[in-house]
This record gives sequence, C-alpha cells and structure tokens, in this order.
Amino acid sequence: MIRRHVGPKLVGHVSRDATAIEAPEKPAPKPVPAPTTAKKRGCPKRGEVRPPAAPKRLELQPARTLAENLADLPTACAVGCKRNSKGHQESWTGYKLHLDVVDGDIPVSAVLTGAGVHDSQAAIPLAQLTAQRITSLYDLMDSAYDAPQIHAFSRGLGHVPIIDPHPRGGEKIPLAPAQAQRFKERTSAERVNSRLKERYGGRWLRVRGADKVGSHLAFGLLALTVAALFARLCRGTQVRPARHRRHCNTRQNPARLAERVVQRWKTLDRSAKARFPTLQPGDTPRPSSRSRGF
Repeated sequence: MIRRHVGPKLVGHVSRDATAIEAPEKPAPKPVPAPTTAKKRGCPKRGEVRPPAAPKRLELQPARTLAENLADLPTACAVGCKRNSKGHQESWTGYKLHLDVVDGDIPVSAVLTGAGVHDSQAAIPLAQLTAQRITSLYDLMDSAYDAPQIHAFSRGLGHVPIIDPHPRGGEKIPLAPAQAQRFKERTSAERVNSRLKERYGGRWLRVRGADKVGSHLAFGLLALTVAALFARLCRGTQVRPARHRRHCNTRQNPARLAERVVQRWKTLDRSAKARFPTLQPGDTPRPSSRSRGF
C-alpha cells in the first residue's frame, strides 16, 4: 500500500521516532554474557599487544543487510527507561515501537523491539526499510540519534540528515536557522505516536509476546495509514464538511464521507472537464496539486 500510494511521489521529510509500548507481561530474563578475561589496568607494556574491543552494534549495522540488522535486534519483553519532555525519568515494562513517518502523518515503516533497546539501534534498519519503499530528501531525528554512523548512513542514501545535536556533557550546539525551521516538521511523528495510542489500540494491549504485540500494533498502524491516505485524498478533492451535522457525523461514519466524495465529483462535471481535458465518463480525477504534503 505504501509503495503504491506514496512510492511514486517525492517525499520531503521522513520523521523518525520511538514510543513506549506497555505490555501486561513480565520482562524476559537477560541472557548470560559470555565469560571474558579481565582487562589489565593502565597502559600496555612495551611490546605487549592487547586484543581490540569488540565492535558495537551501531558500528556493524551499516555493512549488514536489512534482514541481518532486524535479526540482531532484541524483541523480548524488557524494562525500558527514558527521559520525558519535562526532564523526568520514567520507566515501563514492555516494548518499544520505532516509526518512520512522512509528510501528511503517514507511517511508512515500523520496527518493534524490546523496551531496553536504545532509539539509535533501530535507526539504520528503519532507514534501510524506508529506502526500499519511498524516495525522500530529509531525515529528521531527535538528539537520541546523534551518532556519526547514522549521519554517514543517511548521507550515503542521498539524504540530508537533520538531527538535534546532543550536548554530551557540554554546551548544546543549536541547529542552523534553515535546519531548525525544517526540524519543526518532525512533529508528525509525535502526532502519529499519540494517535496510535489514543485511537488505534496502542495503549491497551491484551496479548503477550513480541509476535502478538507486533500483530496488534500492525493492525492499528494499517487502520491509521488508511485513514491518513483517505484524508489526503478527500483534502485533494476539496470536499468541505457539511454545515449542519444533525443527522450524520462524517468523522464517525467514513462510509457517509466516501458517499459525499462521490456525490461531489458528480456535481463537478463542468469544472472537472476544464481541469482534466482527457477525463472520460466513469474516471476518477486525481487529487488537486494544491494539497499539502508530498
């Protein structure tokens, strides 16, 4: 559906974010780490060769395929902890949903991981998944994704990464004025996260296990995506809601709204012929190019 309705268009911004998903289950036990020899303290002696440190997951992801990166991400239920917008630290038990959202509040890619996975660990797999479906220009991310590997991978895809700089114990470097203005478009990811939880079942889970939780969230994302695409189509046809909603509320009755769209097109024969000279009877005109979005 994304490849058919969004893929042929040039997308301006891809907003990347993660949201907490609480689940009614106990966290899975952590795997026992492999035994390692204790490292010697201090500088190495002359002629002594010490083994290099094992590469981190973020350093290995750019050279891997999408399937390998997704298989490497933990999906078991865990305890997550993050700092909210007010600066307070909060924790939850469950999972974390990573989303890529394009202009128009349309989610195009999603990855479910355990709650203990950092946001930056799913950035490169999400970018690989999104690049297979759409063509975009800018990648918008918050300070949790401020890593040189993510910057380099985004530029390697031909995108322009706009990532909020992380202070890392020092003074925060602000974005350039033009980048700061574009960074405001990232609120689309926040709206999709809120809409998924409040209207499409993301906050009320009654299942356990990563597979069932992923299926539950996937159905909610599917309904959310269809509603966003349908709203974009209706906005393109310039359909206005009725002044009096005494007998029908179009927000609660999508079938009635679809019927109004068809009736509206039937009354636009003269103007539609002027805008679409090659329009044949029974054809559906394309949405107006004045619509906001792609």
